[in-house]
Amino acid sequence: MNETRAEVLVVGAGPAGLATAASLAAEGVRFELVDAHGTAGGAYARAYGPMELASPARYNALPGLAIEPAGEYMSVAEYAAYLARYAAHHRLEPRRARLRAVAPAGSTFETTFDETAATSSYRFVVVATGMFDFPKTARIEGLESSTLETCHVARWPGAAAFRGRRLLIVGAATSAVEIAEECGRAGIPVTLAARGARVKRFPQRVLGRDIHDYLVRLERLPRFTMRSFCAGSESLPGTEMGFADFQRRGLIRIRDRVARVDARTVTFVDGAREDFDAAVLATGYRYETDFLPDAVARAAVSRQPLADANESRSWPGLFVMGMPCARGLASPFLRGIAQDAPRVAGRIRRRLEASHAH
Repeated sequence: MNETRAEVLVVGAGPAGLATAASLAAEGVRFELVDAHGTAGGAYARAYGPMELASPARYNALPGLAIEPAGEYMSVAEYAAYLARYAAHHRLEPRRARLRAVAPAGSTFETTFDETAATSSYRFVVVATGMFDFPKTARIEGLESSTLETCHVARWPGAAAFRGRRLLIVGAATSAVEIAEECGRAGIPVTLAARGARVKRFPQRVLGRDIHDYLVRLERLPRFTMRSFCAGSESLPGTEMGFADFQRRGLIRIRDRVARVDARTVTFVDGAREDFDAAVLATGYRYETDFLPDAVARAAVSRQPLADANESRSWPGLFVMGMPCARGLASPFLRGIAQDAPRVAGRIRRRLEASHAH
């Protein structure tokens, strides 16, 4: 049973879960916050700290606590520290628990967790599990049996770990660009394998302003203008922070995608072959909501629950946070989370008040 008598279950203690929990508290709604790792910060608390967030710090604050960065941008480690302060400021203490299943039961949801056989009931469930704990694997013939030292970018150890080694980066979007540029700054040459030998990137600054100052305006467009992004079939470009210069200097080479791997020899689709010592898979992430049954409608590619105004199209009362197009185009980004969380909390509070009035 639900010992706390909480009316809302918030699943995940990353930025989306923390922002939702803080907003529910501000609305006077009782909630329980659970997280598979039992700590605040989500994947940011475990990610490679020196990596710089692409968006300026002014777009990364969550409701109820400002960010006071040392500069225009902030590192992953600095943001993880901010999330820890945020949790302490709002007195958010996630309970360590892994959600096993959710099912509607009349006007409530019945939930079970891996840690106990007991069932808990909640009026509302908010899924804020994010994607950075769930890396996508690359399907490359021979890769698993090869002698290449291989890791996903989620476990990126830093450029220094590859000094003096032949490094292949598999990917063509945000993460691939970020780690290639980090290697370039360290003077470590890398090869990127990308479909069609094309790498997605846009300039960091346009007319003296960060590109995000323009993107936040485009994010006001209706969701149908970005159907492929909402479906999860469109990866985001990386931010140009020296990529072209490193390419001209020979520190970044771009090849077409990988066809197969034999031991340490990589064969590309154009037939070219080259030996490498290590490979980093910058192949993206997925939204993992296996605690929800197939009856819950999901996006065609990325498989996150489909939602309107952050509420599941299949199950009223089930909300999703921090996922593509859950409300608008900004929803998966930190700035969108900060906008969506108070709206979700307010909507839940009004529903509870209406039900109590009857």
